[in-house]
Amino acid sequence: MKSTKNRYPESSACSCDALVGDTSAAEGPAGGPAPRTGWRRLTPARWGWSVSILLHGILLLACIGFSLGRTNPVKPARRTPQAQVLTSMPERPLEPLINNLQVETLPTEPLSPDRLPPAQMPDALPDAAGLPSAAGEIVFEDAGSRLTWNDPAGRPGGGLFGTQFCGTPGEARAVCFVVDCSGSMVIAFDYVRAELGRTVGRLTPAQYFHIIFYAGGEPLEMPPGRLIRASGPNRRQGLAFIDKVQLAGVARAESAAQAVAAALERALTVSAGGLSVDLIYLLTDGQYDQAYVEQSLRTMQSRRDRPARIHVIACGAQQNEPFLRRLAETYQGTYHFVSDEELARMVVPPR
Repeated sequence: MKSTKNRYPESSACSCDALVGDTSAAEGPAGGPAPRTGWRRLTPARWGWSVSILLHGILLLACIGFSLGRTNPVKPARRTPQAQVLTSMPERPLEPLINNLQVETLPTEPLSPDRLPPAQMPDALPDAAGLPSAAGEIVFEDAGSRLTWNDPAGRPGGGLFGTQFCGTPGEARAVCFVVDCSGSMVIAFDYVRAELGRTVGRLTPAQYFHIIFYAGGEPLEMPPGRLIRASGPNRRQGLAFIDKVQLAGVARAESAAQAVAAALERALTVSAGGLSVDLIYLLTDGQYDQAYVEQSLRTMQSRRDRPARIHVIACGAQQNEPFLRRLAETYQGTYHFVSDEELARMVVPPR
């Protein structure tokens, strides 16, 4: 058997040593250690720093990515709704609209002329010069330019010319009721008619009255279209007229303001034998061109020798209170808002 001791030459061993690197210290040009080359330059300390920088870089990138992921996406700009003022509306029958409303109504007794309480004073008033009593039950006293009425029944109103409508007292020789009957009054209209019937039923024959309803057209006036004495038959006629009035629609927005102004003009111009209206009850929701109505009323009042007092009774939303309250205060009247509690209260005809 041949020996394999010298199969690989020494050059081969040298090339292997060059591949893995010489583990002995090499001498430099001056006899010192030779500089390290290649991967042998990365000492353990440098390896630690390199790994640390690499890990910190990875951590920083992860934090940046996490933060970007939590950022809220950009939302598109919201569109602001634009309000549109309708200058006109198609005419639609009001009856289906009223029938579709789910309104719980309280049982009330319908007003009719037969339910009118008997008058507690004679229809024919005596002259101021002589004031005989009627069977000693009603006494008229001369108080200068005004008569006072001592009513043994103690009815509300107090004086001979006392009135009270929707909780608002007044006093007048000639009174006119201007009442809204547009579709916006659908919730309160039964209450309003009952209160108006109660007020008319309590007028005395010493007073004169007129009733005007308005919506979006010509005012609807109680016949004969002028002031009449509040006698028994005339009060019954007033109750019959109130019972027949129904709600009406408003075809155009500007028609509402024109209707209010026309109704107030009629109230300020009706008369009877030289007697004109000195008190107006205006029942309204205020949903119309307020500046137009205010200017028209100012012009009409300026034509009178003495402006009429105006009590304003509001039904519906309260956002129109500043205008309606100012209207009442301008003409020495009072402002009253009909609350939901008043609307829910049962109205019992006077007995």
